[in-house]
Amino acid sequence: MVSVTGDLDADTGPLLHIALTEALHANPSVCCDLSRVAFFGAAGANTLLAAHLRAPATGRQFTVRGVHGITRLVLAITNLDEILILT
Repeated sequence: MVSVTGDLDADTGPLLHIALTEALHANPSVCCDLSRVAFFGAAGANTLLAAHLRAPATGRQFTVRGVHGITRLVLAITNLDEILILT
């Protein structure tokens, strides 16, 4: 599991991208926990989409949990709530 705390924006999105890429490389299934995210911007959405697309290409499964508040709103506006596997 990859847990995110605080803001997920242009500054922290690349760090999450690295963490998710490494987790997907090392594990058959990866869950990204967003329950402690205070701010979620476009960089966060792009990072989750990249992980979602990478997972099946490498035979892995990627899920997201803890979606709430602004995160839920951004995922709904971008329709990623219909694309990502939310648990």
